[in-house]
Amino acid sequence: ISWKLRYAIHVKSTSTAIATKDGVITVSDAVIKNGETDVTSNYGIIYLNGYLTVTEKDFIVRIEGSNRYETAAAISAKYMASADTVVLASGLNYADALAGVPLATKLNAPLLLTSDKSLHASTLAEIKRLGAKKVIILGGVAAISEAVEKALQAENLETERVFGNSRYSTATAIAEKLNENPTDIFFVYANNYPDALSVSSVAAAKNAPIIYLSTNGKINADTAAYLAKLKEKNCVKNAYVIGGVGVISDNMVNQAAEALGTGTITRIFGNNRFLTCIEINKTFADVFSGESICVATGAAFPDALAGGVFAAQKKIPMILAAGKLSDEQKAYLGTRKAENVYVLGGTGAVSDDLAKQIAGAVKAPN
Repeated sequence: ISWKLRYAIHVKSTSTAIATKDGVITVSDAVIKNGETDVTSNYGIIYLNGYLTVTEKDFIVRIEGSNRYETAAAISAKYMASADTVVLASGLNYADALAGVPLATKLNAPLLLTSDKSLHASTLAEIKRLGAKKVIILGGVAAISEAVEKALQAENLETERVFGNSRYSTATAIAEKLNENPTDIFFVYANNYPDALSVSSVAAAKNAPIIYLSTNGKINADTAAYLAKLKEKNCVKNAYVIGGVGVISDNMVNQAAEALGTGTITRIFGNNRFLTCIEINKTFADVFSGESICVATGAAFPDALAGGVFAAQKKIPMILAAGKLSDEQKAYLGTRKAENVYVLGGTGAVSDDLAKQIAGAVKAPN
């Protein structure tokens, strides 16, 4: 008896004749003996129990669409049966959407994407499928035009726009709507996306704002004003800056600490974006109670935007990856059990080979 498998193999039995070749597992008619052994390959998961009783289970779950808008809708459809509210962000720029991941998570709302001038058909279709009544738009009219807002209103949807006059002030506006008295806060680099992508699901799980800082110079006035409000409330107990001094200098961190009124801001970083992601996941291991892994490309931002909410809802770590896994990534994955590896986006974003590398690196489920 033969089964063609796709990813990795975990066999919960022994047999007098189990052989694997080119992704095919062949089990003879011999009696399967008691006991347990692992046969590892890079194709799929299969469980053998008793006398040739077989249950097959998908291990790698790819969630994709033909573009970023359809992928965001597909991610929403994977974990949301319905939703009263949807959070809508630009699919062409990361800043507003990344700051909005914690807000979407708090509202139990998916984060969907749109272009700046028109509402994508797949986005509207997902809003209708969810039965949503309200759409929260992140960013001003330069990010998402009035035409998009009017198209939503024409569908009898209530709209609310959360924005400021820059990415800094939009982030603080989102933060104030998220949590008036946060105990945790995350600072990320304003002019690139990887560090913010990596920490978005952690921030969401902690109901903590994501606030932007520049590399050098004077702290943004809107950011400073927001931090001054938190200082007056004395609510923040834990502050973190994501990334090394090359993206956010010690001088900028010191300004943020002074504005916030906290003595210490903990810096979390690795030698590159992929290792920074691993360091975040290790630091906040207690956040991840779910036994799965979420994977997105570290070379682009759209798939991980909606994926940040998905990962936060499932309480699983986000892995940013590209090409071949590093030894450090393999070592971290080897500490995690995974019922599933959720791959966000098509093979152009995360190749099948990379997905198989990740599947082969994680621990088999119990």
